[in-house]
Amino acid sequence: MTADNHWSWVHPATLIQSQCNPNFDSVFDFVFVNTSARPLALTSVILQEANDCGNAEANPDHRPLRAEFELGALAPAPTKAELLERVKAPYLAPLFEKQDA
Repeated sequence: MTADNHWSWVHPATLIQSQCNPNFDSVFDFVFVNTSARPLALTSVILQEANDCGNAEANPDHRPLRAEFELGALAPAPTKAELLERVKAPYLAPLFEKQDA
């Protein structure tokens, strides 16, 4: 997935087992970002709590991940009108013209 540098793994500072199966001692859960978004990705953390793998009936079998991104440098969100214009691509225009008529 990362071989062509299109995606980048947001590597946690500390790697711990991300799932609770005692037969596996590995990380199964990851945060990947497109290379163009990589500068926005700050951190990734595998969250761990006391006894989080001890109660299989009440807890999930994987630990949650937390990823933090800095979004301040992004352009403002598009307006509803701008989004609708993007959706009205040339191949969809005839469908929208029928609805607007």
